[in-house]
Amino acid sequence: MEPASPSRAAFECKLRLWEHQLSQNKFTHFARLAELRPTPATCRRYAAALSELRSEFERPFKDVRACEKEFKLFSAPFDVDSVDVADDLQLELIELQCSDSHHAKFALLSPMKFWHSLSASRAFPALVREALRLASLFGSTYSCEQLFSRMKLTKNKTRAQLTDAHLQDVLLLASSSIKPDIDSLSASKNHQPSH
Repeated sequence: MEPASPSRAAFECKLRLWEHQLSQNKFTHFARLAELRPTPATCRRYAAALSELRSEFERPFKDVRACEKEFKLFSAPFDVDSVDVADDLQLELIELQCSDSHHAKFALLSPMKFWHSLSASRAFPALVREALRLASLFGSTYSCEQLFSRMKLTKNKTRAQLTDAHLQDVLLLASSSIKPDIDSLSASKNHQPSH
């Protein structure tokens, strides 16, 4: 559960570098632009455009950045400084980080499996509760996005007359993990014989 994917982080760094270089009239990574010999004013305009692009690119990730330390606690608990976590987690984090056996276990397991194993052992309850809270953020977000996608597919132009109540029923059926036993349901109904 990394807060910034390597490719996204690299793209942000490149935008920052290009913005800085263009504002300094440097064309190291813009060979074709160097051939055109732009004026300093044009370079400043390009740098401003890159700055705007970077701001637009960073905006959706603002909330994620605000939680980076929390995410790091989940994904790399042995690399987090105890002063950077909530007060109620600090002592448990220190105990966890000083445990060679837990460090070895973390190296062998995925973060989710590691925290699940700690949950099963009832060790570090405050840390486990926080880690599972963070993990649930992404599962619930995925479920919501999946449900909205299904709703969009279900209620389209050809099914515009679908009422909210019927849409709710359709979405409940579409998102349920329960598999209905159609044979037993239909066997319990009285079938009207044809005339």
